[in-house]
Amino acid sequence: MTALTGQRRTVARDDLSADVTIIGAGFAGLVAGALLSKDGLKVRLLERDIHPGGCAARYQRKHAAGTFGFAVGATVCAGMEPGGLLHNIYRKLGISRELPNLDPVMRLHLNDRQAFVPGTRGGWAQELERAFPGEQAAKRHFWREVQSIADTMHYVAKCFPVMPFKNLHDVLDTARGAHPGALKVLMNLGQTVSQLLEKSGVSDPAHRAFIDGQLLDSMQIVSSGCTLTNGAYALEVYRYGAQYVPGGLATLAEDLADAIAANGGQIHYATRAKRIIIENGKVRGIESHGRNFLSPVVISTAPVPDTIALTNHDQALSGLQRQFEAMPEIWGAFTLYIGVKDSALPSDALRFEQITDFDDHGITENFLISSSAPGDLSRAPLGYRSITISTHVRAAEWFGLSEADYHDKKRAFESRILSRLEQLFPGFTDQIVLLESGTPRTFQRFTLHSLGRVGGMPQTTSSAAFGAIHHTTPIPGLLLAGETVFPGQGTLGVSVSGFNAYRTAKRFLGRQLQTRRGHMMSR
Repeated sequence: MTALTGQRRTVARDDLSADVTIIGAGFAGLVAGALLSKDGLKVRLLERDIHPGGCAARYQRKHAAGTFGFAVGATVCAGMEPGGLLHNIYRKLGISRELPNLDPVMRLHLNDRQAFVPGTRGGWAQELERAFPGEQAAKRHFWREVQSIADTMHYVAKCFPVMPFKNLHDVLDTARGAHPGALKVLMNLGQTVSQLLEKSGVSDPAHRAFIDGQLLDSMQIVSSGCTLTNGAYALEVYRYGAQYVPGGLATLAEDLADAIAANGGQIHYATRAKRIIIENGKVRGIESHGRNFLSPVVISTAPVPDTIALTNHDQALSGLQRQFEAMPEIWGAFTLYIGVKDSALPSDALRFEQITDFDDHGITENFLISSSAPGDLSRAPLGYRSITISTHVRAAEWFGLSEADYHDKKRAFESRILSRLEQLFPGFTDQIVLLESGTPRTFQRFTLHSLGRVGGMPQTTSSAAFGAIHHTTPIPGLLLAGETVFPGQGTLGVSVSGFNAYRTAKRFLGRQLQTRRGHMMSR
C-alpha cells in the first residue's frame, strides 16, 4: 500500500471555506459528502490517502506480468440489489450501477466439511439439511426466529434509523421504519445469538462454528456475545442480495467520489486533518498543515478516540471519551495480499471462501479469502488472480515489539495462513508470484486509526442499538460517522452512519440560516 504526501503550504489561509468539511473519504464520508453536495451544499472532504474508499480502497503493485490491484480490507458487497440500502443511496444521487447477485455467496470450510452460504432462503433450507444433519426441527426453529428478526432489521435499516434517541428528530426518523416486527426486535435487544441457539435446542458444534465464523467477520464477535437483533440481520443479510464488484468495493467508492465532484464538491487527497478548530465552544473548521478549511459543520469519520484527539481532547467530549472506553475492545486485522496464477485455484472456487476451523472450545482459525474474478483486469493481469485474505488479531499485540520480533511475528502468521491454504488448494503456494502482508501497524500507518484497529465495535447487547455511540457530539457542528458510531461496522453500517450525519448536518445548517435571517429582519 502506498500513499503520497502532497505539497504543504506553510502560510495559513482562510480561503478554503465550505458548508461542511468531512474528515475521511471512506464510505461514511463519501455517502455524507455525496448527498450534501447533491442537495446544493458546498462540501470538502479531506483524505489522507491518494484514493477514496478508506478500508474499502484498493492499492496497486507492479509485476512483470502486469499490475495487480488489491482490496485493502472490505471485500463482500451487500446492498446493491434493487431496493437495497446502497442501491437506494445511488438512486438518491441519480447514479446507477447494476450488479448481479451471487448464489452461492461463499463457501465455508469447517474442519473436514464444507457449507455454502446460499443467496436465497430456499437454498439455505436445503443447505442446512445437507451440511448440518441432525437436530433439524431445532435448527429450523432457530432460523425461523432469525429470519423474522432479520426481516424487520432489513426494512428498518433502509429507512436510516438513529439510536440511541437524543431528540425528537431521532424518534421521528426511526419511526419511518415502523414495521410489524418491531416489538419482537425490541423484546430481543438484551438477548444473544447463543441464547436463541440454546432456547431452540441446537447443540451441533459444526453449526455453531458456521454461525460464529459468519458473526466474527460481520459483527466482530461470536454468538456467545453477539446481540441477537444485529446478529440475526448479519446471518441473513446475504439472502437479500450479495454482489461481487469488478475492481472491488473501491469501484463504488469511486462512484461516490465522482458524484461529489459532479455536484461541485471537492476531495482533497493526500491531506491530513491535524486539528478540529473549535472557537467559543463551536466548530469553525479543520486545520491541515498550514491551511484552514473553514465550515460551520465538521463530520469526522475517524474513530471516536482519534476524533477526540483532533480536538486536543476538548473537555466537552470527556463524556464521549468515557463512553468509548467502556466499549468492547476493537479488533485489528492481519491481511495477506497475494498475486497468483489462475491455476492456483480450482475451477469451482468461489469469489469468497472462508476457512473456519474449530474444536470443542470454539473457533481456532477464521480466514476470509476474497479472490478477483477471472478476467477482472482491474484486479489482476490476464491469467492471474488477486487475492486478499484477512483474519482477526489483537491490535495491541503488534506494538511495542522490536523490529526483529515484529518481522518474526509477521512471518509466522504468513506461514500459518499459507500452510492452511495449501491444504485447501494443493499446489497453491507454488503459483504465488507476489505476496505482501499487512498488520495493525500497517493499518495505523495508512488509515491513521490508533493501534490500527479496524472493523468497528463488537456488537454486544451493551454496545449495539441503544448502547451505541450517537453521531452527534456536545460540540455544536461536530458530527461523527463511521464504524465506531451507530449502527456499527461494515459497508452497510457506515453508510447508514454517513446518511445520519448528512441529515443532521442539513438540519443544523438550516437552523443557522433561519437564525441569520431572523437577525437581519430584526435590524
